[in-house]
Amino acid sequence: MLSIFEDRVNRVTGYKSLHGFALGLIGIFIPIFIAQQGFSASVVFSFLLVDVAVFTVVALPVGWLVSKAGVRASLLSSSLLYILVFILLQTVSLNLTVIYSVGILIGLAKVFHWIPVNTEFTAGSEEEDRGRNYGKLEGIPKIVSPFAPLMGALIMTELGFSFLGVFSLLFAVGSVIPLLFGDGTENPDFQIENNFDLGNMDLWVLYYLDGFATTAYVFIFPLFIYFVIGGTVNVGSVKTLMGIGAGIFSLTIGSLSDRVEQKNLLLVGAIASGLIYLTVPSLNNIILAFGLSFIAGLTYTVYTVPLISIVADIADGKNLLGFYSTREVFQGFGKISVVSLTVYMISNYSRSLAFESTFYLAAVSVTALAITSRKVDKRRHS
Repeated sequence: MLSIFEDRVNRVTGYKSLHGFALGLIGIFIPIFIAQQGFSASVVFSFLLVDVAVFTVVALPVGWLVSKAGVRASLLSSSLLYILVFILLQTVSLNLTVIYSVGILIGLAKVFHWIPVNTEFTAGSEEEDRGRNYGKLEGIPKIVSPFAPLMGALIMTELGFSFLGVFSLLFAVGSVIPLLFGDGTENPDFQIENNFDLGNMDLWVLYYLDGFATTAYVFIFPLFIYFVIGGTVNVGSVKTLMGIGAGIFSLTIGSLSDRVEQKNLLLVGAIASGLIYLTVPSLNNIILAFGLSFIAGLTYTVYTVPLISIVADIADGKNLLGFYSTREVFQGFGKISVVSLTVYMISNYSRSLAFESTFYLAAVSVTALAITSRKVDKRRHS
C-alpha cells in the first residue's frame, strides 16, 4: 500500500494530506487562542502580519536552502517547525514576545512547505494532466480532512488548547512518512534567471492579487466569524464547510480544466468569489454564514485550480525552484497588504470598518486577478 508514494505527485499529496490535517485541527485556532487569552484583535492580526512578513522576506533564501538540503529535507523542516510551534504554545506563558516568535516560526514553516511542494508537483506532472493532478493535490487533502477544523474546535472547547496541540502534533509527525518513499527532485537547482525583469510584471501582479484574495479567504473570513458572530465551534464549522465545498469541486474541476478553456473557468470562479466577498460584511447570522462558507469553498476552487495549472505550465521548462521562490515573494506582498490594511483599520478606526474595507478590496482583487490571468494565459501559449 505504501508503494503508492513512489510516485512524486502521490508522495506530495500524501504529505500534504497529513500535514493539512494537522494544520486544519489547530491552524485557525492559534489566533483565536491568542484572543481568548485577553489580547486585542489588533494583536491577533499583528501576529498574522508577522507570519506573512517572515514568509515573504525569507522566500528567496529558503529557495536557495531547498537547493542545498533537498525537497524532502525541506518538507521535513516545515513539519519540525510546526512541532516546535505546538511545543512552544504548550510550555510558555503567552506575551507579545512569544506571540510574535510563534508568528515567525509559522512563517518559516509555511515557506519551507510551499516552495518545495510546488516545485515537486510541477516537476512530477505532465502539462496535459496538470489540472487533474492539481485537483488531486488540492482535492484529496480536502476530502481527507474537511472535518479537522470542526474536530479541532470541539477538542479545544471540551478538552482545552493543550490537548488540541498534542493531538495535532501526532499528525504533524505522521506527515513525514510519505516523504520516505521514492525518488524526487532532491537537490533542484536554484536560479533567479530573469524572474525580476519588468517583462514579468503581469505575473507579479497576478501573484500579488492571488496573495491578497487568498489571505482574505483562508484567514480573515474565519476570524471575522469569530469576532463578529462569535463561537469557537462556529469558526470550526465554517472552516469545515469551506473545506467540504472545496473538496467536492477540486477533483471535478481539476479534470475539467484539462479539457476546457482554463481562463474561462477561472473567470467564472473569480467573479463568483468576488460577489461572496461583497456579501461577507453584512453577515450577522451563523446559518447564513454556514451556507456562504460552503459556496465560498466551491467558488474558490473553481478559480484556484485552473490558476495554479496555468502558472505551472508557465513554470515548466524554467528553473522551478527559482520560479516558485519568486512567486512566493510577490504573493507575500499581497498577503502583507491585506493583513496590514486590517491591522491599520482596526487600530485607527473600528473592527467593522476594517472587515468591510478588507472584503471589498478582496472582491476587487479577485476580479482583477481574473482579468490579469487572461493576459498571463496568452504567455503560456506563446
